[in-house]
Amino acid sequence: MPNSVSVNDLTVDTVVPPRELFKTGKEFSKAVAMLIQTFGYEIALPYLKRFQERCKAEHVAIPPAPDKGRPIVMDETFIPEVETTGSVLIRCRCRPGRPVDLSQDFALAELAAMPPP
Repeated sequence: MPNSVSVNDLTVDTVVPPRELFKTGKEFSKAVAMLIQTFGYEIALPYLKRFQERCKAEHVAIPPAPDKGRPIVMDETFIPEVETTGSVLIRCRCRPGRPVDLSQDFALAELAAMPPP
């Protein structure tokens, strides 16, 4: 694990029903992206930083991080089973920045897609 972990170093496994993704399209996709970004930034990133601090305090070697673009794959038993046959497991990398930055990017993209007055 590098000395400074950033949110875009994180990969989040998400179970998504493809039917919902197809039927609701962009809005559902945005909601899932916000969920992933918020989890990465607000929960996973602070946890990893505390983990690094504990390793340093206890003089324990921090496990090496995988190469960029290659997610850390833990024992698959930690990932909840897909409960219905109509769902799929998607592995997503978090974006750089805070969840609010992603939300602002969505709003700006919508404004840019609007026809001029």
